[in-house]
Amino acid sequence: MNGQKLRHFKSPAEFFNQFSSLLRAMPLTKITGFKRAIYPAFSERIALAVSGVTNCAYCTWLHTKTSLEKGMSEKEIKSLLDGDIKDAPQQEAPALFYVQHRADFDGGFSPEARQRIVDFYGEEKAGHIDFMFQAVYFGNLCSNTVYSVQNNMAQGEKDFKLRMAYFLSLPVAYFIRKGSK
Repeated sequence: MNGQKLRHFKSPAEFFNQFSSLLRAMPLTKITGFKRAIYPAFSERIALAVSGVTNCAYCTWLHTKTSLEKGMSEKEIKSLLDGDIKDAPQQEAPALFYVQHRADFDGGFSPEARQRIVDFYGEEKAGHIDFMFQAVYFGNLCSNTVYSVQNNMAQGEKDFKLRMAYFLSLPVAYFIRKGSK
């Protein structure tokens, strides 16, 4: 794994900003609608698309395992991890491009990209896609932070801010890694 490509937290502020974004995106009142809109295979495709951009080893292992268990082909999994959505269902393509876009923009997005998702899926499902993105992206950054620090791959590895981000990320990375085994 190339440490230069890993996106990770560099400070506690980044950790808390992403965590608060995750909480804001959480559709607490619409869990039933969420499960209908983001069915398990779609959820895994989103996770693989995001993990492919962030290059997260733990999340890639976890979501590859889960995707295989859900019947996804190895070819489709590899394509998504490589950033190619040609093997994904056509109705999911806009969402997969959107989550890749968000990962490329460090969690942000252009207003035009978000509007295209709303126009295609509607506001409620777009919100569910945002929540899925935030959950996966947050897990990816936590895992990459832990991986990078433990393997001396992060710039400023002795930096106090990075160490604090590492300690905040440990519990999340632990559960992701545990889930991949």
